[in-house]
Amino acid sequence: MQYTGPLGYRAERLNDFAYNRYRLRPKSAQVFISEGTRADFVPKLKEYLLGAGLKVLPYDPAFAYLPHEVLLVERTEQPLQGTVGYLDEGRRSIWQLLQRQFPEKCGKAAQ
Repeated sequence: MQYTGPLGYRAERLNDFAYNRYRLRPKSAQVFISEGTRADFVPKLKEYLLGAGLKVLPYDPAFAYLPHEVLLVERTEQPLQGTVGYLDEGRRSIWQLLQRQFPEKCGKAAQ
């Protein structure tokens, strides 16, 4: 049975891992942001993160990421690893994730 939509994409990615096509991203960063997003706040977010001393690179679904790396993507991308924030959920959701992951750089997380 062929799956479609986000779950189909996720199943396809699981097959990549099953057949040893797991490739760790070539460059290291703390935050990876999807290039194809429609979220209008991404340019200012990148500027803020760079100003806070965080390294930011584009997200590439062809690579694997480590659990401590923050991936900011659209919900349709469904990465299999990393700490994922969905840009289409809005600024507040992304900001809360960044505060939890980088409290020393992005302020204290709300209790």
